[in-house]
Amino acid sequence: MIEPLVTPKVSQAPKVNQAQLAKPSMSQEIASAWPDGWYLYENGKLNGPLTASDAFALPPETQDGVQRLVSRKGFTQWYPLSDLAQIFQLTAGMEKKLEAATKATKAAKATMIAPKPSVRTKSVGPRSASAEVASGLSETSALRKAVSESAAKSAAPASPVPKTTAKKAIVQEYYLARSRLRLGQLRNPWATAVGSMPLTLGSYWAFWYASTQREIEFHTQGAVAAPKWLKTGAAMSLLPIVNIWFTFKLAAKIREMESQNKYGHISPALAAVMAILPPLALGYLQSALNRHWLLHAKHLILKRRAEAAAAAAAM
Repeated sequence: MIEPLVTPKVSQAPKVNQAQLAKPSMSQEIASAWPDGWYLYENGKLNGPLTASDAFALPPETQDGVQRLVSRKGFTQWYPLSDLAQIFQLTAGMEKKLEAATKATKAAKATMIAPKPSVRTKSVGPRSASAEVASGLSETSALRKAVSESAAKSAAPASPVPKTTAKKAIVQEYYLARSRLRLGQLRNPWATAVGSMPLTLGSYWAFWYASTQREIEFHTQGAVAAPKWLKTGAAMSLLPIVNIWFTFKLAAKIREMESQNKYGHISPALAAVMAILPPLALGYLQSALNRHWLLHAKHLILKRRAEAAAAAAAM
């Protein structure tokens, strides 16, 4: 409804409410909800820290078709980049609405303070704009609260279920779950055997033997401290003939881990024969260890895929 405006008597400028000045703007709310320090996980590598605008401007998948994951300090879970990017774009749209509402509010206040007496204008009070600003602030606060609650409820790092069980996807899952499942290190078996052994005149065997023993103890028993006999055993494994016994015992431990997962590839007897040429034994044993670590990652993919299918069927 259009009504004539009456020239008001302007006695003094309205008082400024200090509480309103101290109240954070919507831009500040958005900045606090999306701070810097984001990290991207892609193809087994971490990239960061990045600003929120830089992180969420990237495509959700790499050129190889692998899904990008995003997280930051304080989060206990990796999220698909596409999911958080959509939320980030919504908040950016809310910020644009704020700017438009702020301009409309300033224009309306200027018109009300010093109006032209002969001009009829449409009554655009600041109430509707203020309500829109307040609504935007509440929506942003709710968004920040939802993101924080989602991060707090996450008990352990997780990743979306890979679409395939190709080696690249399994290796990516291995790096994501390595610390949680207490998995050992992946090593190139034959490059290590052929390269490191001759260059170190065979002394690398003692270092490798001690490292793999610690990994197996940590994986099977959760033991953080190395066994007391490990240094002595690693040194004795360098001795000719004696190393055959230590190779047989290490292969037997690997076979026991395989048996717990209901499969068996390694042969302790064959490993003992290969110990006559230590580089061959090293390559054979490390190949078996790599197979075991990656099999854990593959089983985790299949398990989460089955859970996702069951959840989809229940909906």
